[in-house]
Amino acid sequence: GFGTVGRTWIDVTSDKTDRGLRLIRLPGGNLFMAGYCKSVHLTCAAWLTPSGSKASGFGVSGSGSALFTDYAGWPTDAYTSFGVAAFADGRVAIAVGKPDASTELNYTYLALLRADGSGLDPAAGNGAGYVSRTVATSELLVTPQQQLIVVGTNRSATPHSIIVSRFDST
Repeated sequence: GFGTVGRTWIDVTSDKTDRGLRLIRLPGGNLFMAGYCKSVHLTCAAWLTPSGSKASGFGVSGSGSALFTDYAGWPTDAYTSFGVAAFADGRVAIAVGKPDASTELNYTYLALLRADGSGLDPAAGNGAGYVSRTVATSELLVTPQQQLIVVGTNRSATPHSIIVSRFDST
């Protein structure tokens, strides 16, 4: 079964404002849930077993969860997740909001997590583990060829435009 009577509660942090926004199935059968935690909307995630328990060995310190501010090099202005997708090797791509105070638009960080969730994958972003995009991102998809398709919206001009990008896997 899944959790107790088909449901489970996951605490990523001790704060009362943890919120799950995206859920995907990973290639090995576990689940990956991303969202935000704490009242300041810090990006966070949990790796779950098919039965709904935190998956040990994943996330920060193998706890089954991660507050992304614990990842070395994570941008301090990143806040909530907008899209997630998994590669066949278990790495997870995640689109995270990035505010731009000068334009009042929401831009995006596109990050790649290591397969065990212990940190950012330096294979992306010239070693940083993420890239910064100047468009809002709404959805991610990994193709059978292990390419990342990113769908978003350019809101900096009128009319607004749909932007579709492809990133080849590393």
